[in-house]
Amino acid sequence: MPEVPELLTLRHNLLTRFKGQKLTQFNIIWERKLKFPKDQIISAVIGAKLKGIERNGKTLELHFDNKKTVGLHLMQSGRPYLIPAEGEVKWRIWEMTFEMGLGFGIQDWTGGTQLVLNPVKSSVPDVLTDSFTFDYVKSVFQKNKRMLVKPLLTNARYFRGLGNAYVDEILWEAKVSPASFAYLIPDSKIEELISAIESVLINAEKEIREVTGPDALMIEKRDFMKVHNSKRKNDPDGYEIFTGQVAKAKTYWTANQVLYEPKLHLFGRAL
Repeated sequence: MPEVPELLTLRHNLLTRFKGQKLTQFNIIWERKLKFPKDQIISAVIGAKLKGIERNGKTLELHFDNKKTVGLHLMQSGRPYLIPAEGEVKWRIWEMTFEMGLGFGIQDWTGGTQLVLNPVKSSVPDVLTDSFTFDYVKSVFQKNKRMLVKPLLTNARYFRGLGNAYVDEILWEAKVSPASFAYLIPDSKIEELISAIESVLINAEKEIREVTGPDALMIEKRDFMKVHNSKRKNDPDGYEIFTGQVAKAKTYWTANQVLYEPKLHLFGRAL
């Protein structure tokens, strides 16, 4: 699934190619996931110029100069391609073409990609914004005493922008086990987690941009990952990488990550 580094790369490359250009063609092929009539979405932005693109969580919002916005969520298997494309494109969802005759489209073999007109702003903090604070993270951890830290971090009800793969990298960077109970993580480690989120995502964007290069929009290749990487047997510190399920999600971790879990008590003594 494309996550924040891939979406930031896609945003950069779309703006580089199409910012300021008029949308001349908008073809929606797959209508099943639409929450608005196809014609309403098309007529809202056709002929308008692409003013900017923002990332909110895992959604890219394309802002046009007529104050209309189209929200794009690639979900699990949506992938962008350039127009004109090299060869036949399967599973086309929709395509935009701009005034210079070039454009882009989305393909998705599951059809799960979402397209929304004028998406509603979420009150849930995005992990790369100022609203994502220590106090907020700690309060979420303390309110969810039965939840492990990995599934809590990937829960969009509380945090926007985090997915399975990069959470493994973030937890490894902060040396916190993905199976830790979130409410038991000490304040110093919460601070480290917040710092790790920013550094891991920003550094990953640099790697994805380099892999993608100038001739594509977004290439999802993650050979640079330190633990969430099936090609690696050990992390950069030499520790063996383990794989397993944490809350039904495939997870990578090492023995060097501290497990914060409740202690059993017998006759008033911790075991």
